[in-house]
Amino acid sequence: MKKQTLLATCYFLIAVLLFSCKKEKGVSSEIFLGKWKTSYGDTIAFSRVNGENIVSYDLSMNPAMPANRDFEYSYRNGKLGIKDGFSSSFNGFRYLQTFKWLDEGRSFEVQGAEWLLILSSTSVYFTFTKIP
Repeated sequence: MKKQTLLATCYFLIAVLLFSCKKEKGVSSEIFLGKWKTSYGDTIAFSRVNGENIVSYDLSMNPAMPANRDFEYSYRNGKLGIKDGFSSSFNGFRYLQTFKWLDEGRSFEVQGAEWLLILSSTSVYFTFTKIP
């Protein structure tokens, strides 16, 4: 019984070490705070609400029928993550693999189909520029 408990404890500690959140040196989730203009003509907002990082944006791309939603976001290992229910990861964040800073803290790029899952084209990229 002790051997099984020790083994379970070791597995747990290894999992914690492997999956613990590591912050990028000098770059944290706060770099996103504020409003951003998108290349497809919309505005998104990153904010802190009740201690959580929140990104708010329209999922529809249709100004006549907006579908505004708020999602928790994270920034880890150089990737923006969104907790939108479409991730199978243990922490629930879907990390945008095509996320790339064009000018750190001022503009970034993401593949359109990765940002808005309703899109099918993988050749479309959106640029997000911070509004001063």
